[in-house]
Amino acid sequence: MWNRRRMDIKSDLVSCRQDWHQTSSQVVVTIYSKNPLPALSSVTASRTVIDVHIMFEGDKVFQAKLDLWGVIDVQKSFVNMVPTKVEITLRKASPMTWAKLEHCLPSVKSSAHLCLSGIVYTGIFLVHLGGS
Repeated sequence: MWNRRRMDIKSDLVSCRQDWHQTSSQVVVTIYSKNPLPALSSVTASRTVIDVHIMFEGDKVFQAKLDLWGVIDVQKSFVNMVPTKVEITLRKASPMTWAKLEHCLPSVKSSAHLCLSGIVYTGIFLVHLGGS
């Protein structure tokens, strides 16, 4: 988990351009935005879900909860933040091709917080998702 302290700031929820690609061993989710605030942003992961909260440009917030299509190794996953994007690198638990990024349940397919609708970026960091 990567988590910076959040402050009580009034903010606007927005969507951001995103992309994803995969190799046999990992999936990379890329989120694009401007002027992120790393101290107010977080990425949390379990074996099948990532929860993203990025604050940028002072009062804009991107949030997404992704129900992943496959299983990841949280301890070997990480976040790389650079001035133009945030890359969330998810190490696959087993080397297989994912048909898609998310496993959206039919009853919640229209819920933007469960199906990828955007993501964002932040400063210059390399952060481990899984704890110590």
